[in-house]
Amino acid sequence: MSAQRAGHLVRHVGIALMLAGCALTAEAGMADLINGVKVGAPLPPAELHFLSPPPASSRLRLIDFWATWCEACRESIPALGALQAKYAADGLGVIGVTAETLDVVQAFQQKLPTAYATALDSHPGLNSALHIRALPYAIMVAADGTIVWRGQPDEIDDALLRRLLHPAP
Repeated sequence: MSAQRAGHLVRHVGIALMLAGCALTAEAGMADLINGVKVGAPLPPAELHFLSPPPASSRLRLIDFWATWCEACRESIPALGALQAKYAADGLGVIGVTAETLDVVQAFQQKLPTAYATALDSHPGLNSALHIRALPYAIMVAADGTIVWRGQPDEIDDALLRRLLHPAP
C-alpha cells in the first residue's frame, strides 16, 4: 500500500470515529461520556460523612453529585428537594454528595439549604470510584445496590421515577 493511500485510509477512519463519537455524544449526553458510571454495575463502597440524617431505608436512592461553585448544581437543588418531598413515601431517598469541605458546604447551605440529605465524600471516595468528572451528575441506585439510571438531574421527571420506583413484574 502506498504512503498516500495509507494516509487517505487513516483520514477516513479518523473521520468515521469522529462521527461515531458525535452520535454517541448526542445519544448519551456529554457528561455520560466523561463520567464513568455504568448502568447495571454495583454502587462501589464509599465512606460518606452525612451532614444531615441519611434517608431511611429506601427502595431507590437518587445520588446527586454537586459542588457549591457549579451554577447548574445550584439550580437543581430546589427541584431535587421537591422530588424528595413528593416521592419519599414511595421509597425515594435523595442524597447530595460533594467533595468540598465541611466549612464551604455549611456556609453555602446557610444561603441555599437542601431539603434532602447532604454528604461529604471522602478522598478517595465515591466521586473517584465512579470517575465523576463533570457536574452536576446524578445516579439512581436500587435497594440491592445496582445503578439503574445515570444522567443530569434536570432529566429526572415523574415518569422516570414512577418507572424506577414501581418496576413492572
